[in-house]
Amino acid sequence: MTLGRAPVAFRRVLGLDILPGSSAEAGEPLYACAVVSDGRVVERLEGVRWGEIASLAARYGVDAVALDNVRELGGESEIAALMRSLPAGVKLVEVTRVAGEQLSVEALCAITGLCSGKPSPLETAELAAILAYQGVGSEVLVFEEETVIKVGRGRVPGQGGMSRERYKRGIELLVRRKVSEIKEALERARLDYDLFARKSGEGYAGATFVVYASREALTGLVHQERGHDLFVEIEPVRREKLEYRALGTKAREPPRPARSLIVGVDPGMTTGVAALNLRGEVVALFSRRLLGRGQLTRILYGLGYPAVVATDVEPPPSYARRLAASLGAVLFVPPRPLSVEEKRRLAEEALSGSGYKVRDSHQRDALAAAYKAYLSLREKLEEVEREAERKGLPIPLEEAKLLVIRGEPVASAVVKVARRHFGIEPRAAQPPPAGQEERASAPLAPIVERLLSENYALRRELRELREELEEKVSALHRLLRVRGSAPSSEVVKLEAKLESASRELERVKKEYEELQREFTRAVHELTGLVTGRRCAALKLSSALRLLDQGLLRPSALADPLVYVDKDLPLDLLRDTLLKLKDPARPMVVVVRGEADGLSQALPLGVVPVPLSGLRSAAEWGDFLFLDREELEDLLRKACPAGEAERVKKAFEEYRRRRAAELFRRA
Repeated sequence: MTLGRAPVAFRRVLGLDILPGSSAEAGEPLYACAVVSDGRVVERLEGVRWGEIASLAARYGVDAVALDNVRELGGESEIAALMRSLPAGVKLVEVTRVAGEQLSVEALCAITGLCSGKPSPLETAELAAILAYQGVGSEVLVFEEETVIKVGRGRVPGQGGMSRERYKRGIELLVRRKVSEIKEALERARLDYDLFARKSGEGYAGATFVVYASREALTGLVHQERGHDLFVEIEPVRREKLEYRALGTKAREPPRPARSLIVGVDPGMTTGVAALNLRGEVVALFSRRLLGRGQLTRILYGLGYPAVVATDVEPPPSYARRLAASLGAVLFVPPRPLSVEEKRRLAEEALSGSGYKVRDSHQRDALAAAYKAYLSLREKLEEVEREAERKGLPIPLEEAKLLVIRGEPVASAVVKVARRHFGIEPRAAQPPPAGQEERASAPLAPIVERLLSENYALRRELRELREELEEKVSALHRLLRVRGSAPSSEVVKLEAKLESASRELERVKKEYEELQREFTRAVHELTGLVTGRRCAALKLSSALRLLDQGLLRPSALADPLVYVDKDLPLDLLRDTLLKLKDPARPMVVVVRGEADGLSQALPLGVVPVPLSGLRSAAEWGDFLFLDREELEDLLRKACPAGEAERVKKAFEEYRRRRAAELFRRA
């Protein structure tokens, strides 16, 4: 299906609809899917599982996956897991949620004219892709704009002596170097992050980055790794619940909570947090491991508006400074670091009659910092209440106190909040005689308070209704554009056939090019073997398979060369090489790691050489192809004087004997 020239939200969209009888609860469901690229349907499939859908999304480079109901994918945790399997940056769209209203698929068919009646699953998938392409529907927000990067040891060394400790130190230094690389990459890209590192000796046992950017923003900066010595895992942070945002609209700023907070933090691997209201009462006290600033911000906004961030040390930790900056809060730093005794006393005073209990030193330090900040502000905060009462102004005191915390004089803050909050400027008039103002305003104060509050509430409601109406008008325009751009059914059928033929031709062309590359490589390696420039080392994994299948007899290798391509315990490696080795001839084994010291653990007559020294080595099939001169140079360096020549001569003699034997058999 091809659409007319209308503004689009995405270039490529994959539409889905679950097949009848399938459900996420009953097992892995089957879907119908359709891919729309630049307004044309380029792929239609039925009965596909999610693994095939993820491959299809990667192959076409889709920008979004669209459905009529995202719950067809499963619950929130299942949806998050499925979205993680897609390429970074792919959006999830629910096309039936239009400007906050839930429409049926049949209603969308009637409005757009793209289908009629109750569409089939394949038609629904196509409809979803087309509507999302045209910007109809809502994006389903599964993840926060945060990504977690974990770096750690690939394996923990077992029991042992000095060699175990040396190996452990090496891995921990490797982890620390990787953490430094990631830090440099993030800082070059100017990405904000928190780092929680577990130190061990001179290195790190592990580290966790909380990066304040989407997974997509890290593409090309940090890569996932899974090796023997270390791993790097990258995962977006899942939202506590799914949220929706109409396509084509910006995220709305959440309304500021009415209650202001003084927040104390004690950052570290375990971060302590205490929150007080502006009367010095404890409203939250907790500690949590690997608590990023983003997660803490979401928790705090559930409690109120953080006006002050406090710490118990001077200079303040980077975590506290960044938290205050991101919240727009005032940073409180004591003139000197608080002693343990002072922190204990402040915490006890803050907890008096609150019902909260300090459970660890992190909570105690955070609470002491918050209460110390409150004590430094208490006199001015109480003065705000007295000033508003003296002037008879029914204002939200929290807003005036917030201005005072930010440095505004008390009298000025009270007047400024009254004018801004109620939108009323005082008239220029002669002031009444002394004492008359208080007598005149006293009976009118309750009426003024009620009218001003109603005025403020009505203006806020009007603003919200205007924004909602603009969204709905925009969504209606997008639906009408889709209706005007639908093509005829004959054009759709012809274009579908053309697309199918083009895809088949492209597939055959790619297969031919791959076969041509393999053929060229085979000719090169076989020519090298015939001329003697190259030699072939059988992969150990292939040798084990051939031995098990009875296709390889012990001591029957044409070349006494083996490439150890898999990790085996030394005793098992030794036994395997004994099976493959001719007792009368030497054997050369190519190893991926260091070869120094390995010869003592291998059978007599087996010479190990490192793969890193063979720059011309190339894997192909069951073999590792090597440059003969390069191998001989490496053998001369690896063996004692005279031993290398003996190995070389024995190697050549063995090859001549095997060639003569094969010739006689022929």
